[in-house]
Amino acid sequence: MTLVAVLLLAACTEKAAPAAAAPGVPAKVETAEYVVSLVDAKATGGAVVITARPPLHVNPDYPTAFKPDPGGAKFEGERVALTPDAKKPCEKADETCEVHAALPWTASAGQLVAGTVLFSVCQPEKCLIEKVRVGVTLP
Repeated sequence: MTLVAVLLLAACTEKAAPAAAAPGVPAKVETAEYVVSLVDAKATGGAVVITARPPLHVNPDYPTAFKPDPGGAKFEGERVALTPDAKKPCEKADETCEVHAALPWTASAGQLVAGTVLFSVCQPEKCLIEKVRVGVTLP
């Protein structure tokens, strides 16, 4: 292979840079009770991942949603319902410890994608209703 062919092959197979945390807005928020992340960000959307830390579980009865910040990426509505497309069970099979939900948007390179994730995590004695702001700047 010639040097030009090798350079062309390398340029074509180079992976896109991952999205960076937005200035002043973390892509991932961790507490003693949960972890919330905005992941897989690209121009057409990404995903929200909510992980409950034991002994908590993600509340399946709470209407989990994403409320976008004004400006930046375009969303379908002022509040986007988050429907889990993947779930990870807890030790108790009837409880979910992690949910992954697709979040569609339209954005350009360098544009901010940010907003507030609304969700609930529970244990038998009580539930916490949370609002966590996350964001990324698209590469």
